[in-house]
Amino acid sequence: MNGGVKTHFERSSTEFMLKLFRTIQHGKKLVDTLGHNNGLNDTITVQPDTVRSFSGLGFIENQRESVTFQLPLLPFQERTRKVEVRFQQTKQQIFQRSLKVIIRQKGRLLHRVRYRGHSYNEDEYLVFDLTSTLHSLINDYHGNLTIEFKGKRGNMTQRTILRREASSPHPILVLYSESGDLLKSVYDSFTSNEVTSSNPRHKRASKRRLKKHKKSKWISNQTNGVGKKCQIQDLFVDFNLIGWGPWIIHPKKFNAHVCFGTCPSPITYQYSPTNHAILQTLMRMKRPLSAPETCCVPTKLQPLSMLYFEYDEIVIRYHEDMIVTECGCR
Repeated sequence: MNGGVKTHFERSSTEFMLKLFRTIQHGKKLVDTLGHNNGLNDTITVQPDTVRSFSGLGFIENQRESVTFQLPLLPFQERTRKVEVRFQQTKQQIFQRSLKVIIRQKGRLLHRVRYRGHSYNEDEYLVFDLTSTLHSLINDYHGNLTIEFKGKRGNMTQRTILRREASSPHPILVLYSESGDLLKSVYDSFTSNEVTSSNPRHKRASKRRLKKHKKSKWISNQTNGVGKKCQIQDLFVDFNLIGWGPWIIHPKKFNAHVCFGTCPSPITYQYSPTNHAILQTLMRMKRPLSAPETCCVPTKLQPLSMLYFEYDEIVIRYHEDMIVTECGCR
């Protein structure tokens, strides 16, 4: 393919992810962005909570195009649920709806297939849903693959490609995955490092922080035995403060809210008690030492979408139960 045009398509991936993130920020659920029929096998009950997109290294000559994507080694707990490749699609060109798909690992051929399956138009893209072709291989090898797509375009010349090179969208590979408890995994790693630190200086610093904040409204409210009834209050999370700032793009800070205060006895229905909490309160009224007081806890939470930076690419993650919206006594 001498005389072709070689280009690294890195901008399109970022632009696609930012556009998708804005869509989610405006209230659309991640699962509702998956396109026609969600592209998910009916037997899959777990919905994706993570989106990754990868820019390709493309080669164009006359009407033939080859695009190669290099997938890094993905987290072992992450399971890919949908795979799609997106090619630029305009009124001046028609992409023939057939692709050769070649999968390699470290140069070794793993699979080769001609794909003539489902595709659809979405905005400026022609989207090929390659879930059935690729998701098992990606899961089996946890990424760490080279995936090449070869196709042919109609009504296009090399000169036309060159003229639109700077502004047109370029091919991207998109993975919709289920990552499990990512934040819990990060938390376990973070807390184990904190606990295992035996540095005396570290311990002294921890004591100074505790002394500095001993007059916190949370502590004083408890020790005085008085204060507000159970209600929602502000809790501003700062990812830079807890050491996660370098790999979280947005939000750097957000109000997660927190439930705090005392639960009345007898408990009232405005605190959304469970049947168990009602029985617990009744037992405590008759015999105070027979049961602990009910606790002020979240009764309703909402998710938060976040932008991460991983493997030199932007990643979208959709985390459930991140922001408290209602509190009650349980």
